[in-house]
Amino acid sequence: MSFLTVYPVRYGGRIMHIHFQVCLDDGGTLATTAQRAVPRTVAQAVSASPLSVAHRQNPTIDFSQGNVFADGIEQRPITIAGDVAGGHDATWRVAIAG
Repeated sequence: MSFLTVYPVRYGGRIMHIHFQVCLDDGGTLATTAQRAVPRTVAQAVSASPLSVAHRQNPTIDFSQGNVFADGIEQRPITIAGDVAGGHDATWRVAIAG
């Protein structure tokens, strides 16, 4: 599955992250709602970009200060390729027990 999104904006107490939902093929039963944190290096690059600076988006906070991902993102890995100028592609796996 894939989807397009704009880069997430950081808000108070949170590092940059993406929320998502997974629905089953049975007509749309919600299987899970979750989130993935954007890796620090990518979040810092986006925060430093001219567009982020022009719109006064706050720089990313340290993971240890976040109120959701303070334990790190190792249990919720996300891989991001690309760059600020050309865009990013993110991938991750989601397991649904059933």
